[in-house]
Amino acid sequence: MKNIYKTALIVLVSIFGALLFLGCAASNKGQIVSKEELHVEVTYLEKKLLPPNAKVTLVLEDISKQDVKSKVLAKQSLVVKNAPPYTFTLSYDTNSIDFKHAYNLSAYITVDGKYIYRSDAVFNPFSEIREKYVIVLKRVPKEG
Repeated sequence: MKNIYKTALIVLVSIFGALLFLGCAASNKGQIVSKEELHVEVTYLEKKLLPPNAKVTLVLEDISKQDVKSKVLAKQSLVVKNAPPYTFTLSYDTNSIDFKHAYNLSAYITVDGKYIYRSDAVFNPFSEIREKYVIVLKRVPKEG
């Protein structure tokens, strides 16, 4: 009778240990999420206020691969409530950064889904570390 209890206990402990191991392995796949922030001001030079439904968007992308859509690492939008500059604190996962890759921090302003301002240069925030980054947008020419 004692052997049955011993065997049952060993089986239960083994199953519990295996489930614990699998649960830990599946929960984070061995990576600890580490967040960093980029402090960014987005502005434009024209002395013109935007309509109240304008939206400013800031995007951090990995642009390393040619002929493939860039990978968005972080994105944040805000509805315009005041005059520029528009201040962002963009969080990103440091595990997704490979310093051999090329990155771009860009911004754009849309009204009713149409671009009215956008950044027109590649800007890698990891090539020069700063306390605050400034992106100056250019007006998008009207169609037609």
